[in-house]
Amino acid sequence: MIHGTYAQVSMDEVVQQAKSELDIENTTQWDLFLQVEGEEAVRSLNCQSLVYKKQECIDICEGQTPLPCGFYKFLGLRFYDQKMGNCQKVIYADTMFLDAQGCNQWGFPSGETSWFTKNYFTAMQIVNGKMSFVNGHGFDKAVIAYLGFNVDDNGHLIIYEHYVRAIKAYMKFRFMLKKPMNYASVQIQDAQQEWRAQKRFVKGEDNAFNADLYRREIMAAMTALIVSPTIPTWTY
Repeated sequence: MIHGTYAQVSMDEVVQQAKSELDIENTTQWDLFLQVEGEEAVRSLNCQSLVYKKQECIDICEGQTPLPCGFYKFLGLRFYDQKMGNCQKVIYADTMFLDAQGCNQWGFPSGETSWFTKNYFTAMQIVNGKMSFVNGHGFDKAVIAYLGFNVDDNGHLIIYEHYVRAIKAYMKFRFMLKKPMNYASVQIQDAQQEWRAQKRFVKGEDNAFNADLYRREIMAAMTALIVSPTIPTWTY
């Protein structure tokens, strides 16, 4: 079953559930702490099914641009030529990642011979939440294809409903470690065991996620990057 058909919830909802089980629902003092720990739990789960293919236009200012909200993994980039009104026929891609995923054959339009690919580090680097571009390109716009988390308008993660128990278990465990004087050692141990058990469950679910579908998602993102004749105005 494709995970995308599952119900989704916001991280804020998971925080509220954890607060209720910790008997701290009448205060907002720990909301930020639990939010951060919840996002750390998601990173620890490292599930392919939580990321989506995305494409959007970016503005390059003084050789830099911030990473898109929810950014997870860079796939490829094309610079935009405003004078010509279309994108350059050079794809700067993470070729090693594409090869590792078996996506090195994402192909070009039929009969097209003028496309070529370069490894992205010849044009840019990703450092401290920003893309920094090599001097000399002279472009102020680009189209980027990447894998990203599903986030709301505030940048908070949207997660699948069946991941809630694992993330909530991690929040509770981390909170108990933060306030150990309020809990017996057996309670903290039980919370840790619950997190480990739920993590194994989620990882098992994710292993059942169709790996071929994951590769097709990457290939679809790269194909869209190739065939777009002009800058797209959407993120998908």
